[in-house]
Amino acid sequence: MKNNHLKNPLTASQKKRLIRLLLAAGCFVLLSWVGINSSFQSHQLLYDSANSAAKSLTQFMALNAKNPLIEKNKSQLTTLCNNISKDEFVLSATIYDKQGVVLASSDNWQSHHVYGLLPDSSPGISKLKTPFVEQVISDDNRPIGFVSITYLTRAAVSSSHNHFHDLGRQVLLMLVIACIFTWQLGRGLKRWQVNRYIQKTSEHES
Repeated sequence: MKNNHLKNPLTASQKKRLIRLLLAAGCFVLLSWVGINSSFQSHQLLYDSANSAAKSLTQFMALNAKNPLIEKNKSQLTTLCNNISKDEFVLSATIYDKQGVVLASSDNWQSHHVYGLLPDSSPGISKLKTPFVEQVISDDNRPIGFVSITYLTRAAVSSSHNHFHDLGRQVLLMLVIACIFTWQLGRGLKRWQVNRYIQKTSEHES
C-alpha cells in the first residue's frame, strides 16, 4: 500500500526555490557590504593613526624648540631637526621664526619655493607626503616661531596596510572553505533524505 503522505525530497515548489535564492542573494549582499565597509574603516583607521603619530611628533618638536628659539641657539635647533628626521617616516624637519624665516633644518631638507608646495615625487619616495606644522609658544603665550615636518604618510601605513590585506585574504579563504563545507553537507543531507525516501517507499509498496 502506497503512503501518500511521504513527500518526494527531489521535488521542491517554486516558492521554496525562490526563498532559497533570495536568502542566498541576501547573504551575498550582506557579506559584500560588510567586506567593503570593513576595508574602508580599516584604511581610515590606519591613516588616522599615522596622522596622530605625525602630529604628536610635531608637538614634541615644538616643545623642545622653545628654549633654543628664545636663546637663538641655532646649533641646538639644527640638532633637534636632525634628531626628529631620524624617524624613518620623517622626510625633513624645519624650524622657522615668527616671520617665517628658516632658522634650522635637517640635513636632508630641501627648499621648495614653487607656491610653497612639495614636489610631486622623488626617487624612491612615496608621492604622498604630508606637511605638519605646529606653532612654538613662549611661556607668556607669545608665538615665537613654528616647526614643520614632512611626513611620509603612505610609507608609515604600508606595513599595516599589507597586514590588513593578508588578514582579509585569510578571512575570504575561510569563508570559501565554509561555503564549500556547507554545500557538501547540504548535498549529504539531501542524499540521506533521498535514500530514506526510497527505502520508505519500497517498504510501503511491499
